[in-house]
Amino acid sequence: MKFAKEFGVRRVFRYYLLGIATLIVIIYTLLLKEYFGRGLEQAMTVEMYFLAQDYDQRLANNPEAELPSGLYVQSYRDWSAVPEPYQSRLDQSELVSADLEVLFRNETSEPKAPGDIYFLFPFHLSNDEWLYITRHPTPGALQHDVRHQIWRIRVSQIILALAVILSVIILTHLFLLYVGRRVDRLAHWAHNLNLDTLTEKPPQMGFAEFSDIAEKLHSAFARLRTALQREKDFLRHASHELRTPIAVVRNNVELLQRRNPPEELTPSLARIERAAYGMQSMTETLLWLGREQREGAPRRDEDLAAAIREQIDFHRYLLHSKQVSVTLDAPGTWVTPIAITPWTIISANLVRNAFQHTAAGSVTVTLSENSLVVLNIDEEVDGPSEATEREESNRIGLKLCQEIAEAMAWSLQIDRRPDGMRVELRFEEARIK
Repeated sequence: MKFAKEFGVRRVFRYYLLGIATLIVIIYTLLLKEYFGRGLEQAMTVEMYFLAQDYDQRLANNPEAELPSGLYVQSYRDWSAVPEPYQSRLDQSELVSADLEVLFRNETSEPKAPGDIYFLFPFHLSNDEWLYITRHPTPGALQHDVRHQIWRIRVSQIILALAVILSVIILTHLFLLYVGRRVDRLAHWAHNLNLDTLTEKPPQMGFAEFSDIAEKLHSAFARLRTALQREKDFLRHASHELRTPIAVVRNNVELLQRRNPPEELTPSLARIERAAYGMQSMTETLLWLGREQREGAPRRDEDLAAAIREQIDFHRYLLHSKQVSVTLDAPGTWVTPIAITPWTIISANLVRNAFQHTAAGSVTVTLSENSLVVLNIDEEVDGPSEATEREESNRIGLKLCQEIAEAMAWSLQIDRRPDGMRVELRFEEARIK
């Protein structure tokens, strides 16, 4: 099953914050533009309102008072005197006193220059007449300055937006560095956590959540160590307790064989002896695997060819009344430095499994440089169900062999087939784990 590619939390967090900061900058830039325009309109409204109020007060005292005027500002008492752009675009009857009207030269697009905007401020005077104040920036000496000011405002907006985004990136990077060091500390501590370092108290990780994770990992390893120790103690005690009855059985069988027992008892005594040998081999295997220190398997020069022949000859009783051919492909002698105890345990298990689970067919044992191959072909396997059943019966012995091989840094390759099994043990560069 293929899983989607996972991203690191730092990358996701960085992109998340950067996306939020960019979105905020875009929203505030749009809002700034909107409220900037509204602010200009409000300022224009207030300015024209004060002009109209001043004129209304002067008009009450002087009927010939001068109309308000100023930079780009013109005032009219008669609607017919108002310039054409206003008259053609506005209806006099719909005008509201003190409500600024804003017109654009081109109704389908935003204004690109101050000259594209027309302002009209209608005001109802105290004498029940109307005052129309217009403002239309026209090209002149000041238009360049206005454009320059608008351009400076836009540039300032862009600079401010970039500064905000850059600040978020820098702060995010610094925050991730701060958190990342604590994540790396937790990862390093978890990587080095093993059964030998459980006596040390978990260090403080800088964040309560990380320290809580460390505590939980430490507690889990402590429970695991307790379970493993309980399993090892049981295995060691059980194996030790079994050695005495096994020795008693083998010694008594040997005594019976020395007293020339009746011929009908000979096969039974042989089966008892072989069963006792098998139990002894199993207890030795379990005891060896249960050792915490395995320096008890020294390497010395051994003749592996003679050792494998001995295993084949000893286990031939498993082929009694079976149509099974055994082929040994090995040199006359093969002396090499090796830890003979684990090698013997594995080779004995492989030969015994091959002989025991082949009803009719062939068993081929090949010993070459640094490898042992056992291949059994059963011609009487009755379908996949029987093959599966035999595989299940092989599992315990092969699992023990696998554990021994891993402990010795050897390689045990198991190739299961419908009509048998091929197992290869490679024992080059052996060393104790």
